[in-house]
Amino acid sequence: MNLCISAGPEYNIRRFAESKRLLTLPEVAVRMVEIAQQPDPDYAEVARIVRTDPAISAKILKTANSALFAFRQRIETIEDALLKLGMSTLRTLVLSFHLAQHESSQPSLRPVLREYWRSSLTQATIAELIAEQLEGVDPPTYFLAAMLQDIGILAMLSEESELYIEQVLERARFPRVVTAERNVFGISHIDVSCAMLDKWGMQESFRAAIRHHHDQIVLVDGAGANRLGIALAAANLGAEMLLAYRVNPTTSTVPEWAGFLATRLNLNETQASDIINQVSCRVREYSALFAFDIGDRVCPERIIAEAKELLQDIALRDQLEMAREIQRRRDEIDEDQLYRDGLSGLFNRHFLNDRLSACFVACMQNLQSVGLVFIDIDKFKHINDAYGHLAGDRAIKHVADWLRQSLRGSDLAIRLGGDEFLVMLHNISCHDLQCIVDRVITNAPPFLLGDQSTCAIGLSIGCVHYEPRRNQNPDLNCLIDLADQAMYQSKRLGGNCWTRIDYDPAIDAQHT
Repeated sequence: MNLCISAGPEYNIRRFAESKRLLTLPEVAVRMVEIAQQPDPDYAEVARIVRTDPAISAKILKTANSALFAFRQRIETIEDALLKLGMSTLRTLVLSFHLAQHESSQPSLRPVLREYWRSSLTQATIAELIAEQLEGVDPPTYFLAAMLQDIGILAMLSEESELYIEQVLERARFPRVVTAERNVFGISHIDVSCAMLDKWGMQESFRAAIRHHHDQIVLVDGAGANRLGIALAAANLGAEMLLAYRVNPTTSTVPEWAGFLATRLNLNETQASDIINQVSCRVREYSALFAFDIGDRVCPERIIAEAKELLQDIALRDQLEMAREIQRRRDEIDEDQLYRDGLSGLFNRHFLNDRLSACFVACMQNLQSVGLVFIDIDKFKHINDAYGHLAGDRAIKHVADWLRQSLRGSDLAIRLGGDEFLVMLHNISCHDLQCIVDRVITNAPPFLLGDQSTCAIGLSIGCVHYEPRRNQNPDLNCLIDLADQAMYQSKRLGGNCWTRIDYDPAIDAQHT
């Protein structure tokens, strides 16, 4: 069964952003946000405002004297704490203490909130650790931005907890819930987060960085102005890697994450390993400090160990050095090595970030139609569990080979990581796109297991077709998101089918 649907927002973002079930931002936090954004903050005024809330004052003094900061002399006054901690750290503490008060009386929501806080704290910690490796940035600001980037989830859970748990979390795990949210609500928590931060008076740079932290393609501008946004995207990818429930060491996303740090933030594999090495301990410290309930386990130690081992392998193969060199010697590098996925032979995420946008822009300039296809292997976890990780590798290679046979020579097939693939077809009609997708699903042959027996392969596919028009500049990330949403719709229909979502230019305005 195949389905074509029309996409569009179904819920008003304001309904979630102005949820009465969320704790109202206290006056001390509101004033802290205002003063922190002033070019020359009045520290005396800040101290006076903080002292108006005895509970916050006590928590700040306790934090300033904790092992987390390890100052030599004991901090006795708010003025001393402010001078030692700084304005941005104090703002981060005040807002984090406020967020930690959000609880739920619903038993079904408590484990969900536990997973949410674990994800948010992991992202915030990774963002802070990344900032500590960079020059000229403020680590507390990076921590706070990462803590706030998913706050829209709290609002959505507060207003529609049952629907969110049953429909969104049935198909997705934190932090990767955007596509499932858009499928259910027509909007995502990113839209809600930005609306809430606007209401709180947070600076536009925060909202701009948060708006694109889930994008598949993360661009770097020449001036480095979007470095916070890139760090948030890296923190999101890192948390997804460490908190993954379905982990196959041979298809780990660690190389992609390390490559992202190298090409986007110029961090090497040693720095990436340092971040992984510190993240668990620091998340535990912050969860104790803010009294967040994240359960007993931050993330599996096995995954931490595997990630560090893979980073060592990357260092030995000098892959990250090659990735760094691309900025200086593009014409001299063997791009086939840089842009090819080692397991499948298809293009990889480096190609996605460095080249796919240029290909898409060329199609738009030449008014050539484009088809985007998002592919996921059905029951991939079952294949790994039942037959072993080598069988999972064979399944990925098998699908990659089948795509090469089924697609046209000019089409671009990318392995995004794990069992997910993205294909861009240009100069193709909607009818021909559907015929190709239908053939890919219907005729997919079984793949060989190690004992020469075979296993059937099923694919869930989502696709978007776009016919370019003059004076219209669609966002490639938006089209990819729509294809991803369509793939989830195929999953909901039972898998081994395709779904097409029709592109609506109004969606771009919401996405950007």
